[in-house]
Amino acid sequence: MRKFVLAVVLILMVGVGGSATATEIFLNPGFETGSLAPWVTTGSPVVTSAEAHTGTFSVALFGGETVGQNVLGMAVSDITELSFWVKRPTVVLNSWQIFYSDGSNTSGFVSFTTSDWHFFDLTSNLVAGKILTGFRISGTSPGPAYLDDFSLQGVVPEPSTALLLGLGLVGMAGYRRL
Repeated sequence: MRKFVLAVVLILMVGVGGSATATEIFLNPGFETGSLAPWVTTGSPVVTSAEAHTGTFSVALFGGETVGQNVLGMAVSDITELSFWVKRPTVVLNSWQIFYSDGSNTSGFVSFTTSDWHFFDLTSNLVAGKILTGFRISGTSPGPAYLDDFSLQGVVPEPSTALLLGLGLVGMAGYRRL
């Protein structure tokens, strides 16, 4: 009987593992609430319906204004995507920064040759082994630059994973008592 219980518990712990799914970490990533909250800003960026990549709204940056979000410490190894869409009526640069828990950052520019919407994926710019704490993008003169559909996708374990592990540990404890 003990061997049977042990076999069942081990199968449950190993064979029926939970999964992890990518989840959107940014709040209000497409500005569809019609407001900037909870985005951190400098200057006076505005949520606008004049241009939107998807949905109704985007954010417009003029000059050196910035928009970004802080993250409560997320391991770069758990991030599957960091991206956004940008459109500029004039073809000039926008700068971005990725911030880490050790005080360091990665930065760069986005540039393009047409005034259409452009997708920028910054995932490959993340530094392995670091803990992400924030992201910012700045406009440059002349504006506006329209930004929309930001995405910070992170792997979050399904609740079933912890539940199965807990049940397995309870089963192991019960087995020891037999």
